Amino acid sequence: MTDTLPPPWLTDVDHTTYGWWVKVQARRLQTRQRRQLKDRSMGLTPLPQWREAIQEAVIRSGGVDHWTGEALRWDLLQHYDGRQASRSGREYRRRFALMPVLDQQQGALGPALVVCSLRSHGIRGDLTRDEWMAHSWQVLVHQGLLEAESCPGGASDLPADHPEFLKRLSQRMSFHFLRARHRSAV
Repeated sequence: MTDTLPPPWLTDVDHTTYGWWVKVQARRLQTRQRRQLKDRSMGLTPLPQWREAIQEAVIRSGGVDHWTGEALRWDLLQHYDGRQASRSGREYRRRFALMPVLDQQQGALGPALVVCSLRSHGIRGDLTRDEWMAHSWQVLVHQGLLEAESCPGGASDLPADHPEFLKRLSQRMSFHFLRARHRSAV
């Protein structure tokens, strides 16, 4: 197998570190899949297919968090130490909040991946995309950053499976976030 090269726009990390990251992530994903498939008769996705899926997810990301649009800090890949994070806890992980990680799409046993920040991945946890969007909306309403009336269907009755609702929700969240940012800058 040839080395996996980073996309041309990714200049924050050297080829060796990027290739190492892709290989490690592919092994982790295959190990997780192996645990999930213990009682199933399906076969494992081969490592080259995982590496290809990771590369495609990175290219699709354009270097930003899939969930928030924040620019990711690819330079942090080579500095993160899981053991140190376990010992130091929240403060250590906070320094790596924008480090890119892979998020496997809900219910997918194979390579259905997006790239997001460590922070988004930690917050999202086991929620589906729709559950996370609905929860985020409710937090913003509760904190007084959005008005419940501006939510299609109301904030308490979120039709999270309705595509038009999610489209409007995403647009409104972006608009209100930018408006709130503008107010705080003035």
